[in-house]
Amino acid sequence: MNRRFFRQTKASTLPEAAVVLALMLPMLVGSIEISLMMWTKGTMQSIAALSARCIATNSTNCTANASYPTDVLRTQNYALTMANALISQAKITAANITVTTSTTCNNAPGQYDVVSITYSDWFGAMIAPLGARTDKLTACYPI
Repeated sequence: MNRRFFRQTKASTLPEAAVVLALMLPMLVGSIEISLMMWTKGTMQSIAALSARCIATNSTNCTANASYPTDVLRTQNYALTMANALISQAKITAANITVTTSTTCNNAPGQYDVVSITYSDWFGAMIAPLGARTDKLTACYPI
């Protein structure tokens, strides 16, 4: 090949853009995916903590709904309502929320109300569904 061919710079923008976009676009989409997963996990942890506090303090937010006969069912409904408002309607159900009483919390003795939320996180939802991973978040509040 002659040297003039390698020195030409006309129409070099398109191949350069293709190389840069091929590297940057997956990084951008991956960053968005990780951010969404972290936001979902943080929100679910907050819902578990607020629900545990709600049942332990007998808050009117938790006990206002008289159609549920027990505090556990009221707390499940409270957590489910918050999750549906903040995350998604189909993300969790009442079966994913467990409300119990325990004598320890993170190896600390005492009497605690414990709320556990199990949910399947979407992973790879923007590109292609690559499968779901299950997370269990637990919060406890002293009685």
